[in-house]
Amino acid sequence: MKKLLNALLVLCLCLSLCQSVFAIEPDLEQVPDFYDAARLDRIERLKADIEISLQALISPQADAPVVSSKTLNVPLYQQPNYPNYYCGPACTQMALSYFGISISQSTLAGSAYLNTDVDEGTYVYKIENVLNGFLGGQAYQSVLTTQIPFSVGMKYSIDKNLPVICHVHTSSLPNYNGYGCNHYVIVTGYFTVHGTQNGIGDVDQVYYNDPHNNNNFFGQYVCTYYEMTKAINDRAGFYIMGR
Repeated sequence: MKKLLNALLVLCLCLSLCQSVFAIEPDLEQVPDFYDAARLDRIERLKADIEISLQALISPQADAPVVSSKTLNVPLYQQPNYPNYYCGPACTQMALSYFGISISQSTLAGSAYLNTDVDEGTYVYKIENVLNGFLGGQAYQSVLTTQIPFSVGMKYSIDKNLPVICHVHTSSLPNYNGYGCNHYVIVTGYFTVHGTQNGIGDVDQVYYNDPHNNNNFFGQYVCTYYEMTKAINDRAGFYIMGR
């Protein structure tokens, strides 16, 4: 029975990847090439790779729960008090530092990289481009949660040792207690249990670093998949996952 339930879980996750690319109107400021044929083709190929990887979720033992977890050793950096809109450079700096690349937030914020200083904020596509520029090839891909559900894309990315950068509205994150602002955080790991025994329900947790300049919000936190997905959707629906 447990094996059947696990197989149904994988089927549901696979079906969730089949949602229309055009389910919602995207914020084209965040990803101007959203409708580009090459970009859409990359996402379709990524979805196909994810569907194959989901088969590993089926437990080989009929009575065993599906347990999966992984955490990446991503350093925690804080954005400055001024300018107070460096969350994008801070998360990019954390990701690059994880890969052994040292670069300051002020350098990343300049016109050669994220252009944060001019825009007074950071667009999703610029973070994607900078990560791919430093790492080579197409290591990262920005996607909507309606294209690849966050829980699926995040786990796939973390399992490939690629931290995930999320564009969020903070009111849905538990460490903000309802306070809302547009922000970036970086997901460093997850813990999931499905089909647990002895009456214990399913568990899902996301681990993330928050670079906020306010010490009340800065730090390392845990939330549920649902909370992070809602935070992403409350902003523009985009997150940046590894390929």
